[in-house]
Amino acid sequence: MGISYVEDIPVQDYIRLHEAVGWGTVPEAQAVNTVANAAYVISARKDDTVIGISRLLWDGARPHMFATSSSLRTIRDWASDASWSPM
Repeated sequence: MGISYVEDIPVQDYIRLHEAVGWGTVPEAQAVNTVANAAYVISARKDDTVIGISRLLWDGARPHMFATSSSLRTIRDWASDASWSPM
């Protein structure tokens, strides 16, 4: 199965990705607010596993985009699998 995109992210997946990229642990309440207060959220999934997220924040003047993907080790593992494709 390829990559699918969903306009949402479960909070536990947001926390997992936050930790996977080395940004440290984020408290659940903060993660809930972070996701809820984003102007737009989209997550990338492979086989029902969230592997990336993009959040759009809006401060009234200009948009700010943040993108996170799962750890490079995981991406490399998938890339070494002949059946995996980013598209």
